[in-house]
Amino acid sequence: MSHIKKAIGVLLTMALLILPLGAAFPAQAASDAPILRIRGENTLFWASPEGVATPLYDDGEYVSAVAKAALPLAIPALITGNWDKWSDAAWEQLKPAYDHYKPDAEGNVPADTWINFSELNSVPYRMSCDTVEFSYEFFPDMRVSPMDAADEIHETVERIKALHGADKITLIGQCMGNAYMLAYLNKYEAPRGYAGIEAVVYSTTTANGLPDEDRLFSGTIRLELASAYRALGNYELPAELAGMAGGMLLDLIYDTLDLAYQAKGLGKLTVGVVQNVYDKVKVPFIARVLREYYGRCGGYVSSVTEHYEEYKDYVFPTEQDRQTYETQIAKFDDYYYNVQQRQPEMIRDMQAAGVTVASIAEYGVQNGYPTGGEAALETSDGRVPVSRSSFGATGCRIGQTLPEDYVASRVSYGFADYISPDGQVDASTGLLPETTWYIKNAPHAFDRPVMALATAIVKTPGATVERLREQGWARFLWYTDGDTPLRPLTAEDTDAAQVVTPKTPNAFRAFFRWIKTLFRLIGQLLKR
Repeated sequence: MSHIKKAIGVLLTMALLILPLGAAFPAQAASDAPILRIRGENTLFWASPEGVATPLYDDGEYVSAVAKAALPLAIPALITGNWDKWSDAAWEQLKPAYDHYKPDAEGNVPADTWINFSELNSVPYRMSCDTVEFSYEFFPDMRVSPMDAADEIHETVERIKALHGADKITLIGQCMGNAYMLAYLNKYEAPRGYAGIEAVVYSTTTANGLPDEDRLFSGTIRLELASAYRALGNYELPAELAGMAGGMLLDLIYDTLDLAYQAKGLGKLTVGVVQNVYDKVKVPFIARVLREYYGRCGGYVSSVTEHYEEYKDYVFPTEQDRQTYETQIAKFDDYYYNVQQRQPEMIRDMQAAGVTVASIAEYGVQNGYPTGGEAALETSDGRVPVSRSSFGATGCRIGQTLPEDYVASRVSYGFADYISPDGQVDASTGLLPETTWYIKNAPHAFDRPVMALATAIVKTPGATVERLREQGWARFLWYTDGDTPLRPLTAEDTDAAQVVTPKTPNAFRAFFRWIKTLFRLIGQLLKR
C-alpha cells in the first residue's frame, strides 16, 4: 500500500472515531465544499482482438482512404452535378472507422471501448493543479446521453461527499461537460431543492448551443465569404502545401477569396461552389455519418439549439429511423426540453436556494469555421460566441467594437462598469451580470490561469464581481498564456491575434492583384 493510501486510511479512521462528536464542531464553511470538475471531449479507445488499445482516428489513415476512393469521383461529380457515387464511395470508406465505437440503437456503448482518463472517475483523484484543493474530475463519455451519464455523476458525487464528510459539493462545468452537469442537477438536485450544491460554475459552456454544430447537425450550413476569409487566416495548411511554389499557392487562395469578397457576384465562384457541393452531399453522405455515429452521441447533440427539430428531421428522416432510434431520441428530447431549455428557471431556483451560480466567458478570438450568420462572426473563444457563454451578454463582431451610441446609452443608464475596457462586450445584458467574469484572448481555455479564477469563485462564499475585486479579480480579465496569471483588462490591450480582413479597398485592385499572383505562381511552377 502506498504512503498516500496509508495516509487516507488513517484520516478516514480518525474521521470515524470523531464522527459522534461532530455536533461539538462548527458547521462546514461554504468555501470548504469539495469541487468536482466535469470535463468535455476526450479520446476514445477500443481493445483490438490482439489486446492493443486503438484510439479512434489514431493516425488519420481513414482520411487518406476516403480521399483515395472518393476524390477521383469528384471531378465528374462537379461536371454533372450528381454526387451520389462520390457519397457512396466516401461512405463505404468512412463507415468502418466507427464500427467498433458507435452506440447501439438504445445509446449503449460497446463494452470493449472506453474513454481516456476514465479511470480517474474513480474517487479519490485530485486535479493536477496546485491552486485547487480537494478537487476531482469527471470525464463523461461523449457518446452517452447526459441523462444517462447523470447517474454515474451522482454516484461520483456521493462518493466524494462521503470521503470528505461533506453535505454539499461544488460543480464546475467545462465545455460540453456543462451539459452533463446540468443533467445531473436536473435529475438529482432539483427534486430536493439543490440542498446538496454549494456552487455551480459554467466555464466555456456549450450548454447554450454551438452555432456551427447546430447548423451541421441540422443540415443548415451556410458559408459566408467573410467567415471563410477569416477562417483561412487562422488555418495552418500542411507544410508541404503551405510552402508549395514559395508559398504563392496560399497567396492565390487568399487573393481569390479577396477578389470574390470585393467583387459582388464572384462569391459564387468560391464559397458558392463549396456551398453547392455541400447541399448535394449533405443528405446522401453527411446525414448518414451523423445517423451512424455523431448524430447519436448525446454530448454532441446537446450543442444543438435553434434547429433542434430540424436536426431530428435531417438525421432521422423516415418513420423507420424514428422507430429504430426511438429510445435515443426520447433521451435527447428529455435533455433539450426539460434541461437545456429550462436553464434560466434552474438558475433562478438555485439562486433562491442559496447556491452561488457563476459563469466564466471568454472572447476576443474569432470562430475557426467558415460558416455564416451573426453568431458565427461574433467575438468568441474560438468555438462559443460570448453572448452564449455568458447567457446573453452583448458582444460585437470580431475585431470591432460596440457602436458608440449604444455604449453612450448604456453608460447614461448607469452601466458603465459593465462595458469592457476594449468596448467589445456589454455584461449588463447577461443573465448573471454580477457573477460572470470575462477573459479576453483565452482560446476556449480551462488551464491554470482560468482554474485559478474558478477556484477563487468557489472558495469565496457568495462570490460576486464586487467581492472578488478585493482579491484582484476584475470583471474583465486579460489572458496571456497557460502559465501567466490573469490580470485586469485595460483599454490599451488589443486582440492577441490579428483579425484577418480583406486587404484591398475595391474589386478592380483585387482583380489585378489576383492576376499578378496567378502569373507569378505559374512562373514558379514552370521553373520547377
